Amino acid sequence: MFDPIDIVSSQLDLLILDRSNSRISRYDTQLNLIYSISLLINHEALFPTLMSLDSRGRNYIYSPDTHEIYRTESNSDRLRRFIDLNTYPFAENCVASMRFGQNDGIAILFDCTNELHLLSRTGQLERRFKVDIEKPNIILPFIQTWLILNRNGDIQFLEENPFVLPMKGSVIKDALIDEDFLHVLTEDELIIFDINVYQ
Repeated sequence: MFDPIDIVSSQLDLLILDRSNSRISRYDTQLNLIYSISLLINHEALFPTLMSLDSRGRNYIYSPDTHEIYRTESNSDRLRRFIDLNTYPFAENCVASMRFGQNDGIAILFDCTNELHLLSRTGQLERRFKVDIEKPNIILPFIQTWLILNRNGDIQFLEENPFVLPMKGSVIKDALIDEDFLHVLTEDELIIFDINVYQ
């Protein structure tokens, strides 16, 4: 069974994280399969929930079963343990989102504690921030800061006051930033907001 749980674009290719088959599949622009990477640690399948790419094209996946982040090299099927969140003093097992920002700094959003943890590119915890919106589930890099959203349209720039997007009752499924525009996907439509209006 195919269970795509996360999709990331890399140049013109798509990387799809398949949770049930514990693999990452790479497709070209015509949706032809280029390759698949099996996600195994010690010959055991991982069942990850999140995937992200750094600027060098390395895949990072998060597994809630092990509460660890793993990394593959660019175009490689070798999976290595990168961050063991079990060793972090304030890292609850409720990772909602994981993204890379400038200089490959990592942002990890914890929805059960309403916290955002910023880590260096080597995985060292640098700072923790409290998030003011309830049940945050999406983190996006935006210029020198981070943008946090929840499904209801509550939104907050890091260390700023939250505000609400005019969602008219729609639930946010996913979001991305393209230059100064926030693209929000709902069940029925794609809504584009000019982020500069809200700063």
